Amino acid sequence: MPDIHTDASEGFDSREMRVAAERAALEDGVYFWLDNVRFLVQGILFRVPRLPFILGSRYFTEKHGLRSNGVEAAAEPIIHLRSVSAPQFRVFLKFLFPMPSNKPLESIFTKEEWITILSLCTAWHFPEFRKLAIQSLDGKLAELELIHVGRALSIPIFVLEGYRAIINRPTTKIITKEEATVIGHESVNKLWIIRYQIQVAGVALDEEAMGRELHENFAEELAELVRDDPEGRVPPEMVREWAGVPEDESRMGKDMRGSVSPHEFQGEDEAKGQERVPLDAKSSVPWADFLGPPACPRPRDITRDPAGWWGASDGEMKREMEEVQLAGCLQDLKGEEREIRRKLQEAQSREQSLEGGVDTESVKHARLERIKEELRKIEEVKRVEKELTRSLGNRKMWFGPDIDLWIRLEDVRNRRRELKQRIIDGGAVEDDQSLRWDKAKALVQLNTELRYCQVKQQMLEKRLNELNGVGGEKPLDASGVNSTAAEHEKDTKSVTIVERELLVVCEGEKDEATQKAERRKTLEDEQKHVRRVKQVQLQKETKLRAQEAQYSNSFSKRERLLSQSDPASCSPKKVKQREKKQRKCAKNLRKVSNRAQGGLRAAEHRAWRRGEVRERDTIAVILSPYKRVPVIYLYQRFCVYYFPTFA
Repeated sequence: MPDIHTDASEGFDSREMRVAAERAALEDGVYFWLDNVRFLVQGILFRVPRLPFILGSRYFTEKHGLRSNGVEAAAEPIIHLRSVSAPQFRVFLKFLFPMPSNKPLESIFTKEEWITILSLCTAWHFPEFRKLAIQSLDGKLAELELIHVGRALSIPIFVLEGYRAIINRPTTKIITKEEATVIGHESVNKLWIIRYQIQVAGVALDEEAMGRELHENFAEELAELVRDDPEGRVPPEMVREWAGVPEDESRMGKDMRGSVSPHEFQGEDEAKGQERVPLDAKSSVPWADFLGPPACPRPRDITRDPAGWWGASDGEMKREMEEVQLAGCLQDLKGEEREIRRKLQEAQSREQSLEGGVDTESVKHARLERIKEELRKIEEVKRVEKELTRSLGNRKMWFGPDIDLWIRLEDVRNRRRELKQRIIDGGAVEDDQSLRWDKAKALVQLNTELRYCQVKQQMLEKRLNELNGVGGEKPLDASGVNSTAAEHEKDTKSVTIVERELLVVCEGEKDEATQKAERRKTLEDEQKHVRRVKQVQLQKETKLRAQEAQYSNSFSKRERLLSQSDPASCSPKKVKQREKKQRKCAKNLRKVSNRAQGGLRAAEHRAWRRGEVRERDTIAVILSPYKRVPVIYLYQRFCVYYFPTFA
């Protein structure tokens, strides 16, 4: 008995020590989970630990109230998820709580499951898991899948890879009508132009040049995708600090997955960013095989997809999307308010002077650049004038004066005079312009914009409070009227006042702009009138010079000799010799003319038979400007310039 009593006392002491040790034990910061959370999705109940959700997404935790607060298991809340199906949520939990396996994480899930994981991580703001899903989908999506998933989930690199794959298609594989409907006709036109430059025009583009070309052509779309990209909204350090988990104990990704953590995947993604595997251009698009991820809470409504991937979102997702949109607009308004306040401070500190508010150096620099541009144009006109003068001299040496070249030369000279006069007139106008800055008007405009921005912020904040259910019912004022209606009426009046002030300022600016436009139009009309008068005068002078040249050429050689030579050269013997020589020259000229006309008729007949001349009167029309030119020269002009094959 004594031995038995001793054993019992020792067992009792050991139990007390064990209980005391359990009470004094410290809780592990990562692997001590106080409670779980239950999700109800399409009638199926899921029960999992809540800590991965807390560490993964602050947005999801605040939205569903998952903050760890030491609640007992009997009081676990049930969260209803109506925007996701049970198979989709099961895939997400399989990713969040993987079973031990010797396979890499990329091979555990199929392509459709990775798309579902990526869409849920985007919708619920799990940035690290989203990076991991993007890395795992690299090289697995076809061309149209890349473009569609990239647009729907705000992934610019997917969209660029899809465009690049379409551009690198073989020449025989065109963009079909169905693909153009999915991609968009404007984007298809841009892609077709780039493909034409590379495959038809032979423009050589390396990877860097093609990247620049894609960024230039699709800059607006890429900017929208980058603006809507939810990645990196909450840094991991802020998540750890907000969740109350130490930094050295929060690395649970590697222990849970057994292979690589999301942070290491992010590093690999940055390291491999320049070595992506090109996509297979012949891969098909399994439209019907995709699991339907829900619509993302982003400004663009992807539920209206022409391909019909995912169904429309319900009331909860619409409210969630409205919250995200209002929050983004509120942040933009706050940034706009800061910018307006900065401009207001600058305007108040600036002094009113003759050139106050205007950067004199920038104005002088702009004037100097304008003068340099005008001088460059004058130099170009001088160069053209010199070339025309040289051409006119050569032409006059061999074939006599050329009216067309002379007219072109006069036009160039007039253009040079106009440019010089424009420099003089422009400098005088700029010197007479008033550079005075209206400080009072600028302050009124900035204050009005600031008030308008503040009123819009108040309205957005009130709408956000209504969506979040903050504030409840407003108390009644002394007159028994709900204060909400009174505040709404007050806000409406303030908005009306601000809009009226903005309207006054805009009307003043509009009047000034209208006056400037009228003055500019008057100056342009005067310049057009002066230019028209100069042109008419030039035409008259040209016509007179042409008539003078024609009249001087109509004199015969005999008349010129009689008017210019001495009387001895007009003796009967000299005149008879001269007439005999003229008859001989005329006879030779008739022979040459007959041969030339025969050649012309033969050329006309051959051209007619070959189909090079469509009508019989074509040659007559062509030769009509050259009736006063010698026939032999006419034949040479005809053969060289109009029918090179007969020369």
